Amino acid sequence: MPRPTRRQILVASITLTVLLLGTAVAVPFRADAAWQAMATEVAALRADVVAATPRRQPLWGEPGPGNAHEHYAAAMALAQTLGRDHHLELVALLPHRAAWQPAGHEALRARWQELLRHLRAGAAATDVARSPATGEAANDLHSLIACRWVANAAVFEARALRHEDRHVEAVRWSLDAATFATDLLRHGPLVDQMIGCAMLAIATMEAWPDTALAELDRAGLDALAIGLRRLDESLPTTLDDRGELLFTAWHLTHAVGDTGWLPSRADAWRFGFSTRWLLADAFLAQTARSERLAATAEAPWAVRSAALDREAAIANASGNPLVADFLPNLGNAETSWREVLAHLRLLRLAVDLHRGAPLPPLVDPIGGGTITVSERDDVVELACEAIRDPARVRRQVAR
Repeated sequence: MPRPTRRQILVASITLTVLLLGTAVAVPFRADAAWQAMATEVAALRADVVAATPRRQPLWGEPGPGNAHEHYAAAMALAQTLGRDHHLELVALLPHRAAWQPAGHEALRARWQELLRHLRAGAAATDVARSPATGEAANDLHSLIACRWVANAAVFEARALRHEDRHVEAVRWSLDAATFATDLLRHGPLVDQMIGCAMLAIATMEAWPDTALAELDRAGLDALAIGLRRLDESLPTTLDDRGELLFTAWHLTHAVGDTGWLPSRADAWRFGFSTRWLLADAFLAQTARSERLAATAEAPWAVRSAALDREAAIANASGNPLVADFLPNLGNAETSWREVLAHLRLLRLAVDLHRGAPLPPLVDPIGGGTITVSERDDVVELACEAIRDPARVRRQVAR
């Protein structure tokens, strides 16, 4: 094989130099363009979330002043102290379906009254915008433990009031806890939405087993039926991932900081070893995914879960290694949410059965048809399709 001439070596050297210089110029330009595109998307997302945040009406009673989340923050601070100082006594009151009498727990019940006052003020407040505007800051995440103790305290109070035959007031405390839960479900980061999902299960499914419904008088059942209908009508079928996108963007912009520079990553070679370009490209891929998934937001679970699986495959096949890392676990999150929503609708039907009212044809959020109602000698069974368990999501009401 002939050796390259001096001229050929010179031409190759010049070509390589030009390519390297071109890359050195092009990479910062492409990185800046991607980062600016990300900033534009974030601004649009934030505006959409603020515009979509309703001044919601309470599930019972008259609207109140103030920001709901400020009241919730005060309730959670008290819940952390309550859970620390009285953990064993509180745990002894669980599960909510167990028979329980308030006698002997008067001091503990008195301790959670201030917490409940803040919860009620938050549930009545019509301003549910997060502070900062969309709640994407890292230090704005909620504590699962504190939130669960707020919900538990409200349901404990409802149980005590039920034993005192103060049925409407018992119902109202469970509805207040459900309101807090749904306020967390609105546009927040995915972890907050999952906390709201867990709280809603406590405030509805755990608070009102069939034995508890059987103890309610007609006024209590009517109050619960109205509150649950308002609650259900305010809830989405699918979790809103815009809060998660804003949460991710907050972390990315704070990682870059004022300098606009990040150390280069070896796996960013497709992006000229520009970490900034890599990050922005991964974020833009997530906003594109979110837009594609919007078409299946109200679809039955089989259709929605297939779309989520397709998007996971697209993320894993991306040339950007961070696209899959940024992908929120919407599959598991939405599985939990659909099941909680299904149990809420089963509860609505159970309340109507106890009221002797006609049963509305409620949509099964899992299967997509209407919830199945079947009767046998001593019970009425209400059932939705299943996601994880071979058995259906069901509830039985004694005749």
